[in-house]
Amino acid sequence: MDEWIASVAGAIEGGGWIPTGAGVVVGVSGGCDSMVLLRTLAVLAPGRGWRLVVAHVHHGLRGAEADDDAERVRAGAADLGLPFRLGRVSVEEQASRGESMEMAARRLRHGYLAEVARGEGCERIALGHHADDQVELFLLRLLRGAGGRGLGGMRAVDRSPSDRGLWVVRPFLGFTREAIRAAAGELGVGWGEDGSNRGTDIWRNRIRHELIPLLRERFQPALGRVLGRGQEVLRAQAEWVERGAREWLGDPATCRFEDLAVAVQRDAVRLQLEGLGVAPGFELIEALRTVSDTPIQVDAGRRVRREAGGRVVAGDAGVLEEGFRMESCGIELGSEAGAIRFGGVEVAWQVDRVAGTEGVPGRVGGGEYLDADAVGDGARLRYWRPGDRFQPIGLGAAAKLQDLFTNARVAPGERRDRVLLEAAGGGIVWVEGLRLGEAGKVTLRTRRRLRWAWRRVGGRGVSGKW
Repeated sequence: MDEWIASVAGAIEGGGWIPTGAGVVVGVSGGCDSMVLLRTLAVLAPGRGWRLVVAHVHHGLRGAEADDDAERVRAGAADLGLPFRLGRVSVEEQASRGESMEMAARRLRHGYLAEVARGEGCERIALGHHADDQVELFLLRLLRGAGGRGLGGMRAVDRSPSDRGLWVVRPFLGFTREAIRAAAGELGVGWGEDGSNRGTDIWRNRIRHELIPLLRERFQPALGRVLGRGQEVLRAQAEWVERGAREWLGDPATCRFEDLAVAVQRDAVRLQLEGLGVAPGFELIEALRTVSDTPIQVDAGRRVRREAGGRVVAGDAGVLEEGFRMESCGIELGSEAGAIRFGGVEVAWQVDRVAGTEGVPGRVGGGEYLDADAVGDGARLRYWRPGDRFQPIGLGAAAKLQDLFTNARVAPGERRDRVLLEAAGGGIVWVEGLRLGEAGKVTLRTRRRLRWAWRRVGGRGVSGKW
């Protein structure tokens, strides 16, 4: 136990992550990592004057298992004589509005922890992320097309995503899951297992249980150390690019926006979007970076555009003329069936294994069918954007979606509200009201078939059996 405590203390003090006398909110889920974090910080706190507050977020999922987690954390805090704060959030309600369950849970969790920190006068929020989490995050973001900033992973100390005045600290980033489990035994810490972490229908779980063991066994036994080294390089490069973007934003007269390196352009746009409270997705950043003075809708009634000089401005529908909508939401086909509402459209899908089907099935048995593997896990629902091209089944080549809308006599006022499905690997495979896409059609090589049904809430179109 002494060796473990000394190792964690050395990491914290060496990095200056938690100052003497600091107030610290400890985010505890009830799992092994966070329960060990709580006990470790409780041992270290008296000699450093830290004031600890224990916080747990109940996500409204997993029923009795989640209730048990909350009680376990409450009891653990009581045993240590520490104050306990319980927050209840509704992840399902947020996810039903188009946000993924994982992202909604993360946002709500950080929001509650920041709320507790402000209320308790704490400037630090401690979390139990560790080295194996970094590996999982790297692979997850790599498969989703992240850049250097995202691939750089979590920092041991970083600003809270919910309140830039607060700091999130992760004392265990240099320790493996195995080391933390061993420390739990030495400290006599009990914990609960989250049953949802075992299922492989979730991307992160498949990476943990299938991809990482394969990579370690067949390619790189020292996977964590090697990827950690690469992440250090990526973080440093991303910080250098961001510094260049901030310097240019501080004095734009030094260089035209068009003459900046592409990486600096992207960060200059990203930083401005964050300052406006707009989520800086890659597609939105690219649309603003490459085209000036074109309004783009980012949410209901709000649009942004980049001025020719590089400044990004926001306004409501009465200030900026009609623009494109950049909202989107992900769909994971790892689960065999699902449904989601995006904008004014509700979609439902089901995946089954079949032998290949020759030709174009169109609507078979009341539903439209696509090749599930061509669509891919991580496909996204989104709206029409500048430059979109689409090849409907039977058309010899891809055409501008704007021209296809014109040919289909879709009124100009409706086009920006039409929902489409973009495959995980890029390319549009379905557009609301048009034919299915050539890139996603069922063929003799199809092994998993995606049954796709949709309806526009309030009318104007139904496809498939609902």
